[in-house]
Amino acid sequence: GSFVIRKLCILLSPSKVYLIFAKVFESVVDDDLEFVHLLIQTLNLILLTAPEVASLRNELKESWKMRVLYFNQSENGEENAVFFALYRSWCHNPIAALSLCLLSEAYPLASELVTRLSHVTVTVGLLMEIDKLVQLLESP
Repeated sequence: GSFVIRKLCILLSPSKVYLIFAKVFESVVDDDLEFVHLLIQTLNLILLTAPEVASLRNELKESWKMRVLYFNQSENGEENAVFFALYRSWCHNPIAALSLCLLSEAYPLASELVTRLSHVTVTVGLLMEIDKLVQLLESP
């Protein structure tokens, strides 16, 4: 699973790989939501930790900064599109969406997500995902 995705990111541009996944996730039917949830969890872990996608992490940070500086009027709309395309897909997994916002330094959006998460029914799976995110944040 993750080995194949990491290898694809080496062979192709990481943003292309992730944007293709995001496009596929947009057409998901209700029967596949659990699969998409798990796949986004895997993609998110790769995004946060793998050296192969460092360029995508930098692109995401820049895309949010450009949006803030130019009020979504950035000359490079493609960089802006990466964050928003991933964000729409990552919303299938709220903790992954939160980590994407934190990674991209989209703190106002992260704050809104945390507020909305406070109204969600807490499950063991959700707690495990939050725990994993906290461990990643606390690690060097």
